[in-house]
Amino acid sequence: DITWLKPDGHEMRSEDWATDWAQCVGLQLDGRDLPDADEHGAPLADAVFVLIFNAYYEAVQFTLPPPLSTGAWHLRFDTARGWVATTGPSPAALAPSSPYSLSDRSMALFEWVGQ
Repeated sequence: DITWLKPDGHEMRSEDWATDWAQCVGLQLDGRDLPDADEHGAPLADAVFVLIFNAYYEAVQFTLPPPLSTGAWHLRFDTARGWVATTGPSPAALAPSSPYSLSDRSMALFEWVGQ
């Protein structure tokens, strides 16, 4: 499932694309309820990711989405920081609905890690 997000962490509407702040958007990819099954017929499930993009010339505060369950959003990379963590807990874990300052002309990837 794909959901486009505003900087306040809420889902975008059609009219939101014409606003000035549309230079900073988020994309939530929810792989928990995939329509496919594996070779044994078991439902496939994957992680939940949020990509945030900032094309603006200044940093933008982006609010991460609300909780999906018990857990946190873990920063996997930020192009302005050059920081990458591919699995497990990250030192940059943020609670749901936390603000994240995304540098100008950069992007960041978060993964939901449940507990």
